[in-house]
Amino acid sequence: MLKFDLQISAIDFDGDTYLRDLDRAISKLIREAARDWLIAVLDHISGGKHTVGDSFPIQTGEAKGSFIPLGRRLGVPIPITPAPDSRYNNKRLRPNLSGRGADKSSFHVPDSAQGVGKIEDTYEFTFNADVHHFDINELTKKYESSVTSTVAWKSMEAGATAFNSTLDKGMDLMPRVNEYFFWSTEGGIKV
Repeated sequence: MLKFDLQISAIDFDGDTYLRDLDRAISKLIREAARDWLIAVLDHISGGKHTVGDSFPIQTGEAKGSFIPLGRRLGVPIPITPAPDSRYNNKRLRPNLSGRGADKSSFHVPDSAQGVGKIEDTYEFTFNADVHHFDINELTKKYESSVTSTVAWKSMEAGATAFNSTLDKGMDLMPRVNEYFFWSTEGGIKV
């Protein structure tokens, strides 16, 4: 006699796989948001698109150069060509100090998976630059000068908007917890 015996023992949750997939998805989303942040910031500093109506040229590239290491990590090219120097009848470019700016910055962007079942308590993107004239151009409306922009860049505001927009759009791409539940069964055909 053929007998089919099926027992449903429980609903199980594959937590290790869920946490690994969630970790990867969050890390990837933070990297994409950081990339969009960088592009928005670069559009608002010297040599950028300048939606604020200022066309201030790159002087030495030190401020913009502070983004070079982050650009390398995120795959965003950052061309820097300083403006002609009026001291030499605009026949010579100003010195390119972008390397000095690169040395004055630091950042953190999460890597992909941290390991099976391990999820960071906090995911973060940080960028720090210690370039004095970047701070001046970023935060204040300035006077007419050959070394500062006449309007505040507000690049960090633009970057924050782009970062948050990417996060908002990406939340729909997170792994769905219900897809990691399954029925644990025992049984089969017995003769």
